[in-house]
Amino acid sequence: MRFLHATLPPLAGLAVALILGGCASAPPADPLPYRIEVQDAGLGESFRGASFGVGGRMWSSGTSGTVLHRGGPREGWSQAQLPSAGDRDLRDIDVRLDGQVFAMAAGTGPDSALYRSEGAVGNWQQVLANPDAEGFFDSLAFDSAGVGLLVGDPLRGSFTFFRSRDGQSWQRLERARCPTAAEGEYAFAASGSILLATAPNEFWFATGGSASHIWHTESAGDVWFDTSAPEVGGGPSQGWFGLGHDGRGTLIAVGGDYAAPQQSSTFAVLREGTASWETGTLPGFRSAVQAVPGRPGYWVAVGSHGADWSADGGSSWQPLEIPGGHALAPAGPSAVLVVGGPEQPHRIVRFLD
Repeated sequence: MRFLHATLPPLAGLAVALILGGCASAPPADPLPYRIEVQDAGLGESFRGASFGVGGRMWSSGTSGTVLHRGGPREGWSQAQLPSAGDRDLRDIDVRLDGQVFAMAAGTGPDSALYRSEGAVGNWQQVLANPDAEGFFDSLAFDSAGVGLLVGDPLRGSFTFFRSRDGQSWQRLERARCPTAAEGEYAFAASGSILLATAPNEFWFATGGSASHIWHTESAGDVWFDTSAPEVGGGPSQGWFGLGHDGRGTLIAVGGDYAAPQQSSTFAVLREGTASWETGTLPGFRSAVQAVPGRPGYWVAVGSHGADWSADGGSSWQPLEIPGGHALAPAGPSAVLVVGGPEQPHRIVRFLD
């Protein structure tokens, strides 16, 4: 407004003042349709795993072998360092239907491992050690029947999968049955959501790097199908980073380039009864996407430098007023848990009626 300096005639200046006064009294913008609840948890470590369990329990996992737990909506968060995990990076945490909790450490060779608890914060035991010196665990998921799959980076041209039907014993799937990988293709242990269970024996799996694919199985990993999802990038830091499903037939994938987090990224939507993906762009890298419980059509997507929400099943997106995050989980009716850190506390995004 520097051009409004006192060189204007007095009447012109009065007119400008009246116009500006009218602008100042414009009606306020519509209030946001959600509320952000900052949690007393998440500072000091980087969290990449998030999960929701029976009775409203919430879990998150992160660096230094750290697990956070909230027993219910009226309880505070408690923190535990897994004694057997040392300083490992717990990139995924999942709750089986019977209440067993599993935390997955990611890293090369022995730095990858899987830990199990009966639900008690301080009672953890290792149930799977990485048997491959060059292996790297990426993500874990359980279906509604209790079958679990764990995926690791490819070895000798195929991704590595382990399966369990009770949560305690895990067996490697035959390499010939596992999805193949191009040279330089792998999976990202960025949000604990590149492996997703949607029904008994039904799982989806997303990749990145030199090539990007989304695979689908309806046999708990015995047979996989390439879904012909769109390619994302093709560089070592690019690909699909997160999958989400709304329980009503809509699957959404998000990703981008973690080395250029403010560069626009691709999202893709696959709807029940269709064979082709809908695609669009988000304003930055996104590593996780989550349907909002009890709000059909509502979704949240987050990345390290921003977040978005949708009210139309993922067809269009609007900015979400939080700094970003790494992983997502349900948080009860109309709410989603966002985890990140180390400088950002956990948040709950609660959509209003």
